[in-house]
Order: sequence, then C-alpha cells, then structure tokens
Amino acid sequence: MNKYHHELRNEKHSILSQKVLSFKGDSKKLYKFVKDLTGSKAENPMPAVENENQLPDKFPDFFMNKIKTICDSLRDFDEYKPLFKDVPLFTSFKNLSEDKVKTIINKLQCKSCELDILPTKVLKSFLSELLPVITKLVNLSLSQGVFLLRWKQAVVRPLLKKAGLELIYSNYRPVSNWSFLSKLIEKCALYRLNEHVKDHDLLPTNQSAYRQFHSCESVLLRLVNDILDGMEYQEVTAMIAVDLSAAFDTVDHSILIKVLEYQYGVNGTALKCIDSYLRPRSCRVNVSSTTSSERQLECSVPQGRCLGPWLYLVYAGTLFDIIPPSIIVYGFADDHTANKRFVPTLTNEMDAVRD
Repeated sequence: MNKYHHELRNEKHSILSQKVLSFKGDSKKLYKFVKDLTGSKAENPMPAVENENQLPDKFPDFFMNKIKTICDSLRDFDEYKPLFKDVPLFTSFKNLSEDKVKTIINKLQCKSCELDILPTKVLKSFLSELLPVITKLVNLSLSQGVFLLRWKQAVVRPLLKKAGLELIYSNYRPVSNWSFLSKLIEKCALYRLNEHVKDHDLLPTNQSAYRQFHSCESVLLRLVNDILDGMEYQEVTAMIAVDLSAAFDTVDHSILIKVLEYQYGVNGTALKCIDSYLRPRSCRVNVSSTTSSERQLECSVPQGRCLGPWLYLVYAGTLFDIIPPSIIVYGFADDHTANKRFVPTLTNEMDAVRD
C-alpha cells in the first residue's frame, strides 16, 4: 500500500511539474494556475458610503479630477515638439488573411464583456462560420482608418491595489473591460505596426515592457551590468528613479499623434486609424452591477489592452531624445531610471582630512 501511495504521489508531482513547465514564459497563466490550485480568491472591498448607488459616480469623479490636476499643473510648460527622424513611411495597414485573423483570435483570451453581443466562447466555437465576416470587418476598419465609437467604450471596475490597504479612492486602480471585437481589431493593427517597427528598429533599445525580449529581467540585467561595468573602471553611478503618476491616463493625444508621424513614419490612413482609435473615447464605471454615467476621456491610452501599452512605449520613448546621451536611461513601462557614471574626485576638505 505504501509503495502504491508513493508511486501515486510521484505521478502527481510529475503531472504538476509538467503543468508548471507548460507555463514557461507566461507568468499570467502560471499565477492563475497557482491561485486556482490554492483556492485563494482575491477580495475587493469597496469604500463605505451612505448610498451605495452613488459609489459608481464617485470613482470616476476621483479619477477624472486626479488627471485634471496633473494636466493643469503642466499647462505652464512649453508644449513638447518631437524631433523629426528620417524613417520609412507606414501609410496603410495591409489586409490580413483569414488564417492570420484566426491565429490572432485563438491567442486571445476567452474573456467576455457585457458590451459583447455574443460570448467569446460561443464566437470561438463557431469561428469557422464567422471567420469570413470577422476578417472583412477587421480589414475594413484598418483600411478605411475608422474605429467605431462602440468599440471605444469601456466598462471600468475599480480594483483595490493590494489587500489590506485603506479603503480610500486613491488606493484603487481602474481596470477597463472592452468588447472582444475591439480587442481583436487593435491586436491586428499592432501586428502590422510591430512589423514596421521591428524591420526598421525604431523603438529605443533600453525601453522595455510590452515587447518581445524586453522584460523586467532584461532591463534589470542591463542596469546592474552597467553599474558593475562602471565599478571595473573605478567609476560610481549616480541614479535618479522616476515613477510617473497616472502615466497612461495623462498621455496627450495630439503629442502622441505627432510622435508617430515624425519619428515612426506613420502617415495617411494608418495615422487616421490610430487617431480614430484614440479619440473620442468614453468609459463608465461599474460597481456591484450599478453603472455610472458616461465620461469622456480627453487624454490617456487604454490600459488592459495591447495597442494602448504599445502606444505608451512610443510616447515614453521621447524621453530618450530629451535627456543628453551622456546619461543612460532605462525604462520599463512607466518606470525609468537615469544613470550617470563618473570618476569621483576628492575635494580640498577630503584632502585635508587625509593629510
């Protein structure tokens, strides 16, 4: 009996190990697997209010006021004008084949949103029948440069940043939910944009996150290696760490469009499509099945999507043009460090102490 239990336990360990190894390179799936395995369920308590029906409107009021305060504080500064770079033009999105659209659909998660007319699982079950129509919709949207209003409406749910934090509005982050078709179209757009950017090496090398082979580990390795390399030459490294507040929510649409045009060669219908994707845009906050009034978003790039974070990289990449080349910049999403290596020199006071 003991031998049987021992073999059974080894078999379970082997299955578990194989399951964990299958998540290699996908931390989200591994995290979800561990969470399901341990039976843990994240709680998301809400702030106490007299009338719970008012809570959905209090969250967008707080989020919008925070963004307005940050934007107002920047109005006295000169508007940033991106440098022009002579790069190949990207004027239009090439049509995608049905096979390519099918591949992209299968890679997308099966999450559904209340904005979806058809649940994602049902859509994938009848993909063979629906694929020609979906492919035509995708290609029409990208080729004509039009992103429909209903695809730019988000349902936002406030999520407590960390368990145990005080239940105040500043400790919540807005998590947006979008219709499946809108996510598919922007994924297809990103596929073509990535081809252009990779072929011509347009994104800064030290700008990591949301791109292949540029993970958190890679940027940390570069940073540590740079510090250690300086030590080999008897140099010290002065470092400034920058963590921007509401970075994604304060992206200026006009500046972003100019950066795409001047530095990435995006023009014509392709630029029109991205402009249409960015504005106008709206959202509603949902708390306990109660929804707020619709709010218009004057700035920001969508989070929880694929094209929004990529556009933020383009926007944040301008930091590498502003800071002098003698200072090394490393970025991971909205976190950046600026490092300056130098050989320290002794002051007169230090010389006096040594004497």
